[in-house]
Amino acid sequence: MAVESGAMDDTSRRTLLADERTYLAWSRTGLAAFAVAIGVGAIVPAVAGGTDWLYVGLGLGYSLLGMAFFGYGPWRLHAVTSAVGRGVYTPADTRIAIGLTTFSVALGLVTMGAFSSTRRAHRDGPRNWIWSDAQGGVRMSDNDQLDVLIAVYLVPDLAKRDFDDFVERAKAGEIDTNGVVLVTKDADGEVTVQETGDHLGKKGAKVGAGAGLVLGLFAPPLLAATAVGAAAGGLMGKFARKRVQSGIGEKMDDALPPGSAGVIAIYEHADADAVAGALTNSIRSSTAQIDKASAKELKAGLEEASAGLGG
Repeated sequence: MAVESGAMDDTSRRTLLADERTYLAWSRTGLAAFAVAIGVGAIVPAVAGGTDWLYVGLGLGYSLLGMAFFGYGPWRLHAVTSAVGRGVYTPADTRIAIGLTTFSVALGLVTMGAFSSTRRAHRDGPRNWIWSDAQGGVRMSDNDQLDVLIAVYLVPDLAKRDFDDFVERAKAGEIDTNGVVLVTKDADGEVTVQETGDHLGKKGAKVGAGAGLVLGLFAPPLLAATAVGAAAGGLMGKFARKRVQSGIGEKMDDALPPGSAGVIAIYEHADADAVAGALTNSIRSSTAQIDKASAKELKAGLEEASAGLGG
């Protein structure tokens, strides 16, 4: 509504200009809420891990908050402009202010809880459970299991650096490992083995039984692309079943996004701290467990298949 300058004093003009600035502030706050929604709902779970549905729910909550700010801004602008035109003052609706504040505080508390649970899960590490075909879950001691880990990297050079550090620690006896593999995943989702390391800390492009064990538990089809896999087709079904029984598939199937690199390793659970010290450049990691008896059986099958291929 246009008002002739002669019909409006300086105080009214300043009030309307301040009202316009306030409207822009509501809009900026709405944009900030949308940015937080994207960060919490999409970026944070991809980087830090955690319960996806919780972060998605938080993202939706911040989106609703942003829409509320965008909706209230023009409504308040219209209300103040109309009041100034009538020569009166209209206060902000206290109920709306209380509602926005309550909703914002609730989102903040849930966000803090989500971050706290994610940090606690990373600090405490994986639970020491394996799965039994007969009775579901049974508790096992650390001495009866091996950790299966995938560390994710956005920069392949950093993955190579950590892979080399892991192998050097294995060579020095700091890490007792069955094998470690450096892989990359292109934009089309194709995984390529770049380098492998064995239990003695020897590196190379050849996939032995130890590296084959790592690849088989990470993605059984990768075995078909290796020298071992050419003679180990019958073992792929065993690897697939073991991934389901141990929960490895659930942990690792979506761990490596397109356009990234990864270090995948199997090692003694007692060496988890040394492994963490080697893989310092990863953006996140996921760990599962496999019992030593199963790992030994699968590795022996790979060695047998490899020997048959060589013969």
